[in-house]
Amino acid sequence: MDCSKFALMDLPNWLNAISSLLLAIIAIFHEPIRSRLSAPKLKATILSAAPDCVSVPVSLNKNESANAFYLRLRIENLVSNCFFNRAVAKNVEVFAEKLEKKNVNGGWDDVSSFPPMNLKWANRPQHEIYSPAIAPGMWRHCDLGHIVDPEFKAKAGEFNQKLLNNADKVSLAFDLVVSPNHRGHIVGPGEYRLNVVISSENAQPKNSTIRIFISGEWKPEESEMFNKEVAVSII
Repeated sequence: MDCSKFALMDLPNWLNAISSLLLAIIAIFHEPIRSRLSAPKLKATILSAAPDCVSVPVSLNKNESANAFYLRLRIENLVSNCFFNRAVAKNVEVFAEKLEKKNVNGGWDDVSSFPPMNLKWANRPQHEIYSPAIAPGMWRHCDLGHIVDPEFKAKAGEFNQKLLNNADKVSLAFDLVVSPNHRGHIVGPGEYRLNVVISSENAQPKNSTIRIFISGEWKPEESEMFNKEVAVSII
């Protein structure tokens, strides 16, 4: 019996079976693969200059305001890749996970009074945790923190009792969705590292570390304040 002859006769059947199997595999795994490759990819950036860092007056009461500077993270949904269009990032949030301060020996110490909490979105309702949508190639500002003229810190309700020795110096108030009563979100001069987690309901969480330097000196002009007295960057 010529087995090779029978093998050749069965070749079309084998090819059909293999094709059917491949089609079945593609049908089963196509959607999970497509969803993974087209998922939003989130990234945080910031510059120590406008439009990320800007001068914005804060209201103290009906008749009085104070000069202040806002530091804002730019949260971006990266552009589409070569094979799939990225999806719109839905319900994006930025969680401030941990704050560290550089010590005199060059190491880093945990700021234990800092409360892990979500950051606010710029130009959104105060306690809103989520940005509803960020399209591919677009970005939204998230408020990282702000600095009020030291002369008006008490009136602005941003005086941390633990910073009495630096009462006349610049302090940074992190823009958490809720300001804790113990004022642990307000820090004085120094160099800090803040770890944030950016996530959405349809994207993998992204960790970023932000370096923040505060000299403690106040300058009324953006050009003098940023980079010289206050600097912020992603590391």
